[in-house]
Amino acid sequence: MNKKELIDTIAAEGFTKADTARFIDAFTAIITDTLGSGEKVILQNFGTFETVWRSPRTGRNPGTGESVAIDGQYIPRFCPGKKMRSTVLNNRR
Repeated sequence: MNKKELIDTIAAEGFTKADTARFIDAFTAIITDTLGSGEKVILQNFGTFETVWRSPRTGRNPGTGESVAIDGQYIPRFCPGKKMRSTVLNNRR
């Protein structure tokens, strides 16, 4: 599902497409800004957005086979909540 399909699906629940699009844009901007400041975003029964430190490591250039140093960095991570995990698990069987 892409952003347009998500907006259409939410709008089918009785919301306007314009309001839905503004909400989704604000929602993603707030989560991005919050993660950028080092805080977590916890949505009960849905999941947790957080940043984690990925340690420096050595990678390999697939074209040349040469070793490449990869710097450590903070990356965003999403950990699904218990309700989401169980719903996905039960619907995918």
